[in-house]
Amino acid sequence: MPYDLIKRSSKSLGLYPLARWFDRHVIARHKWRWYCEERAFYARLIGPGDLVFDVGANNGVKSEVFLALGARVVAFEPQADCLQELHARLGGNSRLITIAAAVGRRLGVVTLHVNPARTASSCLKDWQGEAEGAIQVPMTTLDDAIAFHGVPAYCKVDVEGFEPEVLGGLSQRIPLVSFEFHRAKDGDARTLECLDLLAGLGEIRVNMTAAETPGFVAPCWLGKEDFLAFFRDHRDEFWYGDVFVRIGVPGGRS
Repeated sequence: MPYDLIKRSSKSLGLYPLARWFDRHVIARHKWRWYCEERAFYARLIGPGDLVFDVGANNGVKSEVFLALGARVVAFEPQADCLQELHARLGGNSRLITIAAAVGRRLGVVTLHVNPARTASSCLKDWQGEAEGAIQVPMTTLDDAIAFHGVPAYCKVDVEGFEPEVLGGLSQRIPLVSFEFHRAKDGDARTLECLDLLAGLGEIRVNMTAAETPGFVAPCWLGKEDFLAFFRDHRDEFWYGDVFVRIGVPGGRS
């Protein structure tokens, strides 16, 4: 039976979580190993009861990890099919809230360029190849989300080049923020812009992970200028990844 048909059938029968468990534990056990590594990494950063914002939640890969650690998760995702998948995976969890919207610098509506690979959809045109279409989606801000849900302990931002716009809608400190970087398409400039925005909210300490690898690259949390020097020195090693920023008082679980 084709994979997509199995997936649709298990969803319609309410058996999708069981089907995913079987897939990760029996058929593709590397998926389970990666999930366990992700959970161990994020356990150093968040814990039970923490509020987490998952901006650009897509299918809920990271939200699943955060929920497994006991966090309360607000997941922002404007793509309807991704939200459908996320709900099929995680919808029964009472600690999950989903918001069908993009996040940006101001409240309103924004054009989302939908990529055949949904993880590459972006509010920037031609972010990764030609989009299969463009849709208008509602847009909220981090400040507005905080006013409604409270200040998160951690905010993950993965929005395919739109990260500066997301962080431009934040005017108050969040203890820990991460944002995705891509060295291509002015990625260094976007990284610097994001760091400048966060540094405007308080003293920052910075580290990074590389290309879906759950582990910090720098040996310790660095100040902004030291991190930028580290980032430049390793420019040929890491083409994309996530920058983690502590704002205000350094510390936390790691």
